[in-house]
Amino acid sequence: MTIAARWSLSALVIDRMLLSDVFQDILTDGQVLRCECLVTLLHRVVPPPGLRVVQERVPECAEGFIRAANTATVVQQTIDSWFTATSRDPEHEQFDAEQAKREAQNAIEQARVDQSWIDFRNEVQAKPELLLDYVKPGDGKVDGRLYHLWRLLSRLGENSSHYAIADISPLRPLFGDAVVEAFRQAMTQYWQLLHTALPSEVPPEERRINRAYDLLGIVGVTLEAGNNRQWAEALDEEEAKLATRFATRELNGFPKWIDDLAAAHPAVVKDILWRYLAVDLEPTNADEYRPHMQDVVGAGDAVATLMAPLMLDWLDAHPDVPDDALDIALRLIARDPATLAAAIPLASRRSLDPRSRWTRAAYIGLVYAHDAAGATDLLIQAFQTINPKEQVLLAQAALPRAFGSRYRLDQLKLSPVPFASLERLVLLAFEQIRPDEDNSRPSLKVYSRDERDHAEDARGGLFNTLVNTPGYATYAAIQRFRSIPNFPVWDRRLRELGFERAAADSEPKALRAVDVLTFEKSHELVPATSADLRRVGVARLSDIAHQLLHGDFNQGLTVARLPDEVDVQNWFADKLASMQGQSYSLEREPHVAEEREPDVRLGSLEIQRRSRRSRSR
Repeated sequence: MTIAARWSLSALVIDRMLLSDVFQDILTDGQVLRCECLVTLLHRVVPPPGLRVVQERVPECAEGFIRAANTATVVQQTIDSWFTATSRDPEHEQFDAEQAKREAQNAIEQARVDQSWIDFRNEVQAKPELLLDYVKPGDGKVDGRLYHLWRLLSRLGENSSHYAIADISPLRPLFGDAVVEAFRQAMTQYWQLLHTALPSEVPPEERRINRAYDLLGIVGVTLEAGNNRQWAEALDEEEAKLATRFATRELNGFPKWIDDLAAAHPAVVKDILWRYLAVDLEPTNADEYRPHMQDVVGAGDAVATLMAPLMLDWLDAHPDVPDDALDIALRLIARDPATLAAAIPLASRRSLDPRSRWTRAAYIGLVYAHDAAGATDLLIQAFQTINPKEQVLLAQAALPRAFGSRYRLDQLKLSPVPFASLERLVLLAFEQIRPDEDNSRPSLKVYSRDERDHAEDARGGLFNTLVNTPGYATYAAIQRFRSIPNFPVWDRRLRELGFERAAADSEPKALRAVDVLTFEKSHELVPATSADLRRVGVARLSDIAHQLLHGDFNQGLTVARLPDEVDVQNWFADKLASMQGQSYSLEREPHVAEEREPDVRLGSLEIQRRSRRSRSR
């Protein structure tokens, strides 16, 4: 073991043998370590309190320290200071006396508080009905017994992380079942006597303040919601308004029971929540996070469905919206499919508005959430209206909003992207976000990600999505990339990706144990996916076609002479049924009035007679 390694050891593990070894190394041939090395050894291996312990238990080692320090004045002074009693000045003595007095006073006060809790517990345990004889709130004051029980409850278990407390069982070990049940009944009645203000109804400096009656109220509503599934339907309009107001007091969103209110009283919830989030839409609002809008966006589907149409109407009437507020508003609109579809005309118009590339990018991202193919056309159309430099800036703003990046989590949910549109997007991304212009980020250096970094992530994400899409179309697209002169991805890498895609697509799905057993018995594999079923169906049809043309008793002319489609269906269905084993089943489509005759289906395959009005599938 080297001296450097021993320096990092704790004094708690130093024993006689270890210290002897250390000093054997230090004092070999009468040599003494350099002054700074000794100081490091003294401080890190044997800190001041530990040296006294060493002197008591292993005196020869402590003597070794002292001998080693004889030639180093600084080290000797350090050791002397450890063994010399320090004198305390009057100021320190006065501070110690005052501190002792404060601690004694605190102990007396704590004993008084503890006794008051014991007296309170004994009182409510003796008469739980006292909790139901509460004092009506007024002048900002609330009932003391309910308040103190709530304060204690809010500090127990996980209740400190939210205001809408539904679990009051932590009070049972302290007060008993009778008190807990009385507290529940009192709180479900008491909240209807309280009141709370919306952020728009108080001055800006008071909007983040929660008072006792605010938090008692949300606990009361939460307990009532947890005790009765039909609680929301039983509320009248004024009670529903009050309950919705209390819901806005929750930390980081709304309580779960607001969905019940939205279903039972949609008009009330819509009105209260719009007034709640309208604060974030004020032109003078400088809070970029906009917490009230965030709460509505993160609410359940029932609330999002109510609020999305209102947000669309507001956006339609306000063309100039701050970028941060616009992003949140569009996320709310995208939560409701009907509102999203209704917003596409507005989004299409404003995506071509040249005033702000951020606004254009945000609306293009909204269109991608509804129709990826149409949004790609819209993006290309927007490029045609601006110069090349602005095209790059618009691409940097739009692609991360639509497709996200490693560190951007606010993108909208993307609609399915057709493969043709995905290929166009990959080419567009490499054209506008050129790899040779990427940011250079040296390793082991801290940096802040900018718009270009997010765009590079989005470009990489698009390319990876394409090359990881199963199917021959992906292989063909990779080969087309290879034919493009100066394509940013090396040809060798594209060739590897094409090979990997072809190899992955050629591998069937892994067999289950039952599949192996079935194959051993019948020499057939049961299809596990639609692709497997299609492969089996095509193989069966290929066998039938070979028999029709080249079999010993070929029936090609016989089938060709069948007059009607139904006759052809029946012939093929009979042949397929004789070959089905356990691989598939046959069924006929239901007949619909005034439509063509039903087909015979084999999974996703249909058998039809080729004619002018239908083709073989």
